[in-house]
Amino acid sequence: MDPAASSLEWQSVLTAAEAGQVSLDPAVGSDLDRICDNYLTRLGQLYQNVRSVAFLEGFGGFPSSEVLQQKFTQKAMGGDRSLEAVLLQHIDAVKLAKQAVARAIQNFAEQDSISGDHISGTTP
Repeated sequence: MDPAASSLEWQSVLTAAEAGQVSLDPAVGSDLDRICDNYLTRLGQLYQNVRSVAFLEGFGGFPSSEVLQQKFTQKAMGGDRSLEAVLLQHIDAVKLAKQAVARAIQNFAEQDSISGDHISGTTP
């Protein structure tokens, strides 16, 4: 999935949650939050790995070697479509997902409280 599109979709879910249109049972939400945390940890590890290959060497002494070195370095870091950029987009999407889940859980708890108050008020 395109991480930029994923971020837009999660932003839409977050906006709907902030408007009170999305709610999520805390038991389900906590599992989703845990999955997001695990994914963020893994993405962070991958990001550190990419940073470790930011400066590639060993392509030889020919003029074309410098071109290859620069090309492969940009595949890892610095370019718009580099591995670094894609990982950062995924990290942003997961952070938006966590925000949307948290807000949806909060909506559920608020609605549960309102419902409980309403039932309490009508029971002798």
